[in-house]
Amino acid sequence: MANMSCALTIYDLTGAPIINFSPANPAAADRQAETDALEFVLVIDAVNLVPGEYRINVGLSAGGDLLDRVEGAAAFSVEPGAVAGRGILPSRGY
Repeated sequence: MANMSCALTIYDLTGAPIINFSPANPAAADRQAETDALEFVLVIDAVNLVPGEYRINVGLSAGGDLLDRVEGAAAFSVEPGAVAGRGILPSRGY
């Protein structure tokens, strides 16, 4: 099917959207392969999220028409940890 696109949004536990990956809102580094293959590949270097629970909604469109969507297509937890080699130090009260 021509002009197919896939979009996904990560939501926090309250249902607030955190980040959206969509051809309607492209970033400078986004690439679209010139192929007729019906597959979508999303490679994300890093998304710094606070510890908590998250879910992902996915939508599939063609020619600007929404064909299907899946709410809660995936869910994941983020645990506290190091960011760029920097761990979390005990609180000193400031």
